[in-house]
Amino acid sequence: AVDNISGVTQLQLGFEYKWMSYKEVKGGAGAFKPLHVGDCVPCVLKTAKGAELLGNLHMKMEKATAGFGGKDSAVVGPAVMDFLVLCRNGHK
Repeated sequence: AVDNISGVTQLQLGFEYKWMSYKEVKGGAGAFKPLHVGDCVPCVLKTAKGAELLGNLHMKMEKATAGFGGKDSAVVGPAVMDFLVLCRNGHK
């Protein structure tokens, strides 16, 4: 038996969503919070060649990963602070 296969994030009516830099929302002090499942949040990963990929940011490890065209990209450390993450505000 498998206890947890995966998490699913759904957008819900009545909330405001926007992409914000991770450094803006990391501390959790503002109105917008990262839309996370466990320690992971959707992000826009920027590769060394300047491409933008929809990926995943592990907030505790500060590691962003994405895959495209059979290749994996990963960025670790301070560079992830400028990546955009999906955030949600409370009810309008």
